[in-house]
Amino acid sequence: MKTVILYFAFLFLSCNSFASGMKGIYTIDTAGSGAKNFTSFADACQQLRDSGVAGAVVFNVADGCYTDYLELDSTVKGTSATKTITFQSQSLDSNKVVLSGPYNIIYLGGASHVTIRLMTLNCANIWGAVDIDDGASYNTIERCIIRFSGVGIDLRSYSNKNTKFNTIRNNRISGLGTTGGGIEIVSSINSYVSDLTISNNVIDSCNN
Repeated sequence: MKTVILYFAFLFLSCNSFASGMKGIYTIDTAGSGAKNFTSFADACQQLRDSGVAGAVVFNVADGCYTDYLELDSTVKGTSATKTITFQSQSLDSNKVVLSGPYNIIYLGGASHVTIRLMTLNCANIWGAVDIDDGASYNTIERCIIRFSGVGIDLRSYSNKNTKFNTIRNNRISGLGTTGGGIEIVSSINSYVSDLTISNNVIDSCNN
């Protein structure tokens, strides 16, 4: 009887391990397992939307090629200057984690305090490889290799939501035989992109 009770107690705790919000170090590994591993970026993002954050969160991504996407929006609750979300190559080598997809590889629509670093992002469609909009603020894209056909990084504001205090630094942004732009900034009549830091990026094979 005690064994049965302990087993169900373990299951209860496992199922509720994110109930108070995510914090700490997690992994993204298609071959991994355990309560702190996710087998896809999409699953990790869904857990963030479901649970919010209670402290700084780091996702270390195992070496490999992923056909996936990373999408976070304003429904992720609890982020702040000290409760940040980071996705990065576990080996700290941007060449060893390759994230590919037909549309936006990274979409931060209203999300805040998110850092994407040390990964290769491949987008072969007309969409922006990285899309930051809808009031997304205090986000950082750094030390990534970004390959695109449409736009490398697209920053936009609309619906009276200002997109501000974002940082784009130390990236290599390359067009794939494209006439698009490396970094595109679009403000609307009632909202704007502001307080943007762009530094030490290499942009080639595109219009800007």
